Amino acid sequence: MKANGASATPVLVIEDNNIDFQLIKTFLRSESLLTYELYHAKSLGEGLKLLSEQPFQAILLDLVLPDSSGLETVVKLHQAFPSHPIIAMTGRLPDIEKGLEAISLGAMDYISKDELQRMVLPRILRYAIERKKNILGLEQAQRMGRMGNWEIEVATRSWSGATIIPELLGLKAGRTLQHLNDYLALVHEDYLIELKQAFIGALQSGKDFQMDHQVVTPQGNVRFV
Repeated sequence: MKANGASATPVLVIEDNNIDFQLIKTFLRSESLLTYELYHAKSLGEGLKLLSEQPFQAILLDLVLPDSSGLETVVKLHQAFPSHPIIAMTGRLPDIEKGLEAISLGAMDYISKDELQRMVLPRILRYAIERKKNILGLEQAQRMGRMGNWEIEVATRSWSGATIIPELLGLKAGRTLQHLNDYLALVHEDYLIELKQAFIGALQSGKDFQMDHQVVTPQGNVRFV
């Protein structure tokens, strides 16, 4: 359902509560930098159908819907449409823990329904759209230049990086690196001991490091990274 007929930035609001949708529409009308064209879906299924039919610049997502509830809603939506910035609405009371977990699962930002204030929502929505554009632009540049960036979480030693990285390492489609050991398994034996020592030093000191080395892809190709 279209809520604003002006030619403007299309935003999908997946929210089953009509009162909350009307509040969102009212608050976004106060935005001076952008004009939004709001579309309303009352369930995740309805939202997914609209997303398959036309592009949107952002999605405001309620985490309690008739056909999906909780953080699993973020996961389903992000997996289906990863290029769309998602702002998760966490409920009436601010829930920082749930909001941060939503971000770790693919949301660009979060907001509680009590924070749907005149100045807060437009700013969060505008920044989410711009950040997603920047991320997609960077990933495209990395893909064209055959480059990538990645990092290790010190506490858990979990691995995360640009989407181009698995492809550069010769991994099969759909396979990703989850842990430091997954990456070390690909490092050329001539560099392995030195790289492990560098990682240990970085983990102990908390400081970044940079080291040129070689990896061996599953296909047997040797590449410098």
